Amino acid sequence: MKNRPLALAGRALIASVLVAFGSLAVAPATAQSSLPTLGDGGDITASAERRLGDGIIRHLYRDPDYIDDPVLMEYVQTLWQALLAAARERGELSPELDERFAWEVLLGRDRTVNAFALPGGYLGVHLGLLGVV
Repeated sequence: MKNRPLALAGRALIASVLVAFGSLAVAPATAQSSLPTLGDGGDITASAERRLGDGIIRHLYRDPDYIDDPVLMEYVQTLWQALLAAARERGELSPELDERFAWEVLLGRDRTVNAFALPGGYLGVHLGLLGVV
C-alpha cells in the first residue's frame, strides 16, 4: 500500500509536536517561573505602550481589510471577554493594566488562521481563525 504525501506529512507533524511537548515536560516549574507577568517590561511604560498601540490601531481601522461587522464582533467579543475575565480572576492582569490598556479586538479580512497582538492591549483576529473556533 502506498503512503500518501499528506499522511506522511501528518505523521511528521505529530512527531514534531510530540518532541516539542516532550521537551517542555522536562522542567515545567523552571519554565513557568521565568515567564513574565502580562504587561511586564522594563523598556516601555504602560502609558507609552498604550499610545503606541493607539497610533497603530488608527491606521488599521482605515485599512480596507478591516471588518466592521456587528455580528462577528459580538461573537469575538464574547470569547475575548471570557479570556479577560479569566486573566483577572487568576491575578494575571493587574487592575492598573486592566484600566490603562484598551483590550480591544480588530477583525481582519485575511482568511488565514491567525491572530496578533499590538501594544496597548489591542488584538487582531483574522477572519480565517473564526472559521475554526
